[in-house]
Amino acid sequence: MECRALTRGEAGMDGQWLVDELADLVARGDGAAFDTWLAALSSDERVRLAVVLDASGMPRRQVGGYGRDLYNRQDLVEARAVLELAETGRSAAKRLPWDAAEIDPVVLLAMIDSRGQEWAEEFVLAALAAPSRFPWQRLGVTVLCLPLLARLGVRPPVTAGLIQAWSAYYSAAAAKWDGTFEFRGTPKRLTQPWFMEDGNIVVRDYRAEGLDFTAVCQLDPLFHDVAPHWVTRPLLEPTEGLRPVIQLPLVLAALADGALVPREEAVDEALTRLAAIPRPAEQQHLAKILRALQIGPTDLADRHALALSIISAGHGSVSAVLLGPLLESRLADEDLEELALVVFARKEKKQRTQLMSYLARAAKAATAEQTAARSVTPVHDRQALVTALGAATELDDLRVRQRAAELLDLLEEGVPPNPQGSAGGQLGPGSLEVYVPDLWNSLPPAAPVARQPLFGSGIEAFTAAFSAVEARPGNAGEEALLACYVASVPRHRREIGKFFASLRRERAFDAGLVSRALLDRFRWSQTDHEQLVRELRETLPQPHEQRSRSSRWTGLTPVGALLVARLSEAQLLARHVPCLLSTPSLENGVVTFEDLLGRLRVYGSARARHGELDLLLALLRLEPVPPARAAELTGFAVPRANAPRDTRLDAVALARAWVSGGGLPPLRSEFWVGPPVPDPYGRNMGRIQGTPTVVRVSGPAAALPVHPSYFPSAPPTLFLGVGESERHVSTTWNLTAELAASVVPSWRDLTASYWLESHRAHSKDGPRLLGEVARCTGPGGPATHLALAHGLSAPAPDSRQCAVDAALEIAGQGAFSAPHLREATLAMQQTGELTRGRFAGACEQIALAGGLGAVWPALSALATALMAEPKVPTGTADVLAVLRRHCAAVPTDHRCVEGLEAFAERRGSSKALTEARALHAALADLALADAAPRTARGVPSGAGS
Repeated sequence: MECRALTRGEAGMDGQWLVDELADLVARGDGAAFDTWLAALSSDERVRLAVVLDASGMPRRQVGGYGRDLYNRQDLVEARAVLELAETGRSAAKRLPWDAAEIDPVVLLAMIDSRGQEWAEEFVLAALAAPSRFPWQRLGVTVLCLPLLARLGVRPPVTAGLIQAWSAYYSAAAAKWDGTFEFRGTPKRLTQPWFMEDGNIVVRDYRAEGLDFTAVCQLDPLFHDVAPHWVTRPLLEPTEGLRPVIQLPLVLAALADGALVPREEAVDEALTRLAAIPRPAEQQHLAKILRALQIGPTDLADRHALALSIISAGHGSVSAVLLGPLLESRLADEDLEELALVVFARKEKKQRTQLMSYLARAAKAATAEQTAARSVTPVHDRQALVTALGAATELDDLRVRQRAAELLDLLEEGVPPNPQGSAGGQLGPGSLEVYVPDLWNSLPPAAPVARQPLFGSGIEAFTAAFSAVEARPGNAGEEALLACYVASVPRHRREIGKFFASLRRERAFDAGLVSRALLDRFRWSQTDHEQLVRELRETLPQPHEQRSRSSRWTGLTPVGALLVARLSEAQLLARHVPCLLSTPSLENGVVTFEDLLGRLRVYGSARARHGELDLLLALLRLEPVPPARAAELTGFAVPRANAPRDTRLDAVALARAWVSGGGLPPLRSEFWVGPPVPDPYGRNMGRIQGTPTVVRVSGPAAALPVHPSYFPSAPPTLFLGVGESERHVSTTWNLTAELAASVVPSWRDLTASYWLESHRAHSKDGPRLLGEVARCTGPGGPATHLALAHGLSAPAPDSRQCAVDAALEIAGQGAFSAPHLREATLAMQQTGELTRGRFAGACEQIALAGGLGAVWPALSALATALMAEPKVPTGTADVLAVLRRHCAAVPTDHRCVEGLEAFAERRGSSKALTEARALHAALADLALADAAPRTARGVPSGAGS
């Protein structure tokens, strides 16, 4: 305490030095040091300090560090200082940080009790006197005042402050009871300190004591005085912000049990609001209210029509609450039929099981004269039960269907057999075989690709080509165009930035208009183009580098660099060439050989010079051409612009060498499951959705027909392989999937690899970009089928539908590979990326469209992997169900599902085992049918068995 004495001598006798020391202790949250400091204070210093605190309050001085523990210690030390030094209870109630009551209420209650009854009573009345502008800070008021009121025997008047404090307390109490309340990141249970008769303080844990929430409310001596002030009409009025305390399910149930709110009114209002079908979150809240009110059969006895309408259109949580009481409310036969049709048409498994249990009891009651079932279950008409169970026989759930068939057989005992077949839908002996459509390989061919409109010459050709391809189907092309100008040439950067801002304001963002406006306003020179190409070459990583060397172009891909450089070159030549050689002929970005030949002849007739990158892009987009047609590229020449007259650089000679050499070779790619790829950009980009499944895209599978040295302005790594560090990129220009598809349409796996990166980053463009993969022309490799597998198991239904459409289009082009899809599916299953149920449902859509042969190997291999697990994984039943429903359309030599027989012999009655046994029986029946002579009449030749 030497430092304190020295400070006191220097600071005088006003007491401010004491406040500074206290503020320092509070800022450090040091409780032990506070106790030592407080014990050393004299009575005069206590009085002087109390006067200063009452006049100016206690500022908190921040010293070093942040965190929940520090904040808790600071609040607790400050609260102890206030309760210890305040002269009056009113002053303490005004200065107390009420959050401290959630930290250690026992210590605070003991300090208040030690100040005497008069001081404590003044403290309680002052705390409950006036409301606060911040209601959520009033929680601690009730925590401390509730045990003090019981100990002092005080009955305070019901004021606005008391109502606000009790409302905050019970709102938090309901959340604590449900386990959803957190204080500074720490979950809190519903506990409350109380004074015992001997003066000790005990913290009671109500849930551990076995009390319910209504009993907890009854322990509060002021609950019946304050609760009526919470009641408003209507009780469950919709609100956009925090719900009032009256709308909390537990509180409303406690009010109903205490006769403070009519229970019938609350139930009626909840059902009325549910009939309006509000948003799902509101329906879930109303379902919780009905569950808390313990809705029963008597509440729905005269509301059958209302309950049926709510169940048919409402949320699953609502039907879960209403179905049980509705079944016990003596349903009429027609209501039971309607209820069965509604419940079996929905997807909630619990409700289906509950209804099937009721129908089983009803069927037994209807077939037995005197059984125990009659005493608890009403006797329904047999026809109504047959109708209800008939809806169950149409379900995909095999266990429910089999149980429904058993109950139908029970109901039809003694009924003359139907000569047309049994009621369960099974064919009798000697019945004709059912014609099964050919789903194995009956996909229609893909529609022919439409031609791209022809363009004029000069600037119009350049702008139209850019609008048609690079800008399709979004704003990625416009973004790339303006980013190219703004980021490349320093002397134009400020002016073009202003031009860019004006376009944003006017919303005139068409690629053709923008490029023409820039051409008219800014003079692009050869120096500008060379500077841009030099920046790109210096920025792109070399073959063994992982990071770009310029922050301006970070994340740029070789394909994106080619587009930007070609854009600059095209602007230089726009006024001097008759057309662009790389203008696509078809809508998928392909240049036909006839168009390229015609354009080169026009160049030769006009004595025009071609652009180096324009020719390169035209060759990359060129369709597959027989090498024999290279002979047509003779008899004329097209020299390169701004280059010496070297016959090796002649456009016609380069195109002839390209075609005679077989054109662009296919892309080499392979699956790779292993450790994550080194991350070149610091965002864990070597994984897809946090998992290690990637596809290595390592460049052309053969040497190029024309050596890359003939195109010195092209990105150096364009033909050296697209490694992991270059494939996993993210750029603000979107120069990825859609632009890769427009630059190299025949490299479908390159576009797919960019789609995988977009999918990994949870991009909203994922479904749209998957269509770019389908519009490519090359064969589908591992990356394409991994992208399809990701899309087929995506969470969003629209994404799965886009994946189904893409798979059907790729299969219609003849580019689909069932082994690649099988390999991708097993890789995703191994790493935990596959959602089996969604994947099976999407594959079934492909099968129904005639592509069963494309997805059957993947589904059967997936089923084998799932059945080999010791514990049956989620979704196994869905995969087996798809196999069972379509096994009849599979050729004999493809029907085998490995591991099925051993899995079907396992003990149990789960849905997966039921589906496995049914699939095994169906495959056995098909094998017998194939072995037996086909004597059925009317079966078309080639039809499935």
